[in-house]
Amino acid sequence: MDKREDESFGKELQKFLMQKIRDLGQWVKPDPTDNLFLQIVKIFFKSIVLLLLTAFSPVVLLFLIGVFIGGL
Repeated sequence: MDKREDESFGKELQKFLMQKIRDLGQWVKPDPTDNLFLQIVKIFFKSIVLLLLTAFSPVVLLFLIGVFIGGL
């Protein structure tokens, strides 16, 4: 692989990740057509999903493993 291929792969990966983050942000936003109670319930469950996504992300898991091994 040459440097140009690495740069294009990096740019494509960055674009893909940014698109997924934007999609997730749109998913989290409440729908203004829903009534207030439904918006509250949806935000509650979506926040739980986001918390689980964050907790099981590879970076957080590596940090937690490192902290656990360091504490032994």
